[in-house]
Amino acid sequence: MVAGIGAKAGTPRPPIADSAQFRRTILAARTIAYVDPASGGITGVFFLSQADRLGVGEQVRAKAVLQPNGTGVAAAVAAGRAQYGVTLVSEMLPDPGVTVWPLPADLQMTTIYAAAVASDAKNALDASALLDDLQGQKGRDASRKAGLMPVSP
Repeated sequence: MVAGIGAKAGTPRPPIADSAQFRRTILAARTIAYVDPASGGITGVFFLSQADRLGVGEQVRAKAVLQPNGTGVAAAVAAGRAQYGVTLVSEMLPDPGVTVWPLPADLQMTTIYAAAVASDAKNALDASALLDDLQGQKGRDASRKAGLMPVSP
């Protein structure tokens, strides 16, 4: 999974090619939706740690439109309650009211998911077939469409 910034659909891509541009973009933002760190959402904790690292944490906190989850972040952006939203791309992408772009590589959060078939699996053949599908072209294409970045080629 990758983190991204979302804006209301139809909005031009914000300047976010690198961390310096991203910093300027979030400083200029009126409001920014992200997952409330107090709710246990890791993306909110991650975003604030990156904002702190960029020296703009206090300003970001002052513009916060806190949401309980990534779906809420997307909804806040789509409804115009926040100019930008920062959370996982896969959580904003399903909302047609939001356009999403990945964060710059030097600010990126990567979460790797792994899957395996247990040695005592009752449906080992079916599970193996599912894993084969996930690792194949069809699974990689579906992952990309969902805003995930497949690890396998």
